[in-house]
Amino acid sequence: MALPPADEEYLLVAAPGWARHVEEHPSAEDICTAVRDVPLVTYAEDLPIVRRYWRNVFGKQLSARAAVTAGAGYSVLPRSLCEEHLCDGRSRCSTSRSNRRP
Repeated sequence: MALPPADEEYLLVAAPGWARHVEEHPSAEDICTAVRDVPLVTYAEDLPIVRRYWRNVFGKQLSARAAVTAGAGYSVLPRSLCEEHLCDGRSRCSTSRSNRRP
């Protein structure tokens, strides 16, 4: 189902290893507690200093999706940015709670 851009669905996503870490956490029922020791990858990709550093030091463009897929931690991303990675297993949606709308 196509959603208008203003109605973009956001998901809590992580690489499979971090997702397992959260699912196996003793407090897995409390997602806020379970992700407390997992690094957070920010979605804001317009950080000029960080982007320039990443490009100059590592020779790559920095993106939250790439960082999550590489195992850097978890983030909240629009489904449109991570759908392919979710489908092929490079990322996982951390819980069904991620699909709830406020």
